[in-house]
Amino acid sequence: MKQNIKCYFAVTSRLYRILILLVFPAITVAVNALIKWISGDHIFYGFSLTSSFLLIEIAGNYLLSGGIASRQTEKLGYLKSSARGEWLLKNVMCADMVRRFLYFLLELICVSAISEILPQNGWAADVRYNEGMPVFLGLLSVGYFYGTFGIMIVRFFDSFRATLIVWYLSVIPVSISCSALNKFPSSYVVPAIYLLLSILASIFSIWLVIKRLRSEPQ
Repeated sequence: MKQNIKCYFAVTSRLYRILILLVFPAITVAVNALIKWISGDHIFYGFSLTSSFLLIEIAGNYLLSGGIASRQTEKLGYLKSSARGEWLLKNVMCADMVRRFLYFLLELICVSAISEILPQNGWAADVRYNEGMPVFLGLLSVGYFYGTFGIMIVRFFDSFRATLIVWYLSVIPVSISCSALNKFPSSYVVPAIYLLLSILASIFSIWLVIKRLRSEPQ
């Protein structure tokens, strides 16, 4: 894992790390903690937090490696010319995959902790259900899956407009999934399904890029 982290930091700029890894996640946590405190609606804040997470991750990944698997890009040709290009690419994608999961987990924990510390008002008293571990895991697995799936698609389009379209479209199934969590707040079925899909999507997304790299002419 140490090698993965070194590779990840080697290909990311300081500005990228400051904005994508620090500033934007901090803003996301602060805004969504306020939303949860004011509304008291766990599903609404969950949808808001997940959508914010997807925007940061999908747009951030475009800045990092957007269009890397596109036919029009020359990024893979540069990696292909290096003896350790494939090794570097695998390490970076694996590190980003793990970081993405840990970041969303941390954001969920921070929002929940902050909103619990803040004094409750009249709006926050109107809660639809008691938030429990199934809902927490559900939001985590839903956000991670659609983040991974969106990033996998963005890697094939060297266009920021396509990146925004992917994010817009990903918000739709996220809202449906959050509604499912609202209907079955005590069920572990939704989190389990999305967790399995997340693992498969992560492996498949890395395999696609590596396959594209190997097919790149010398």
